Amino acid sequence: MTNSSTATAMDFDRAAQSKANAFWGYAALTAACGYWFKWWAILPAILAVLSVVQSISATRFAHQLRNGTYPLLNLNNGAPDGDASNWGKS
Repeated sequence: MTNSSTATAMDFDRAAQSKANAFWGYAALTAACGYWFKWWAILPAILAVLSVVQSISATRFAHQLRNGTYPLLNLNNGAPDGDASNWGKS
């Protein structure tokens, strides 16, 4: 889990990619459950939707860190590429 008060934009990018990858797994599981178990496909479908929402949210947080509009107190807010260790680097 990403700590929102110390995370860099790259941390949020990795979390977003992880959730996007999980979506594809849940989508395949939903298809298989839908074929064999009919109504039980609702459970992995809910997880797939949740993964998409979390991926979009993490992508938005990374974008906000890079732009300096992240709503929480974070040292990396507005830093070059959303990472305070990049200050002074060109």
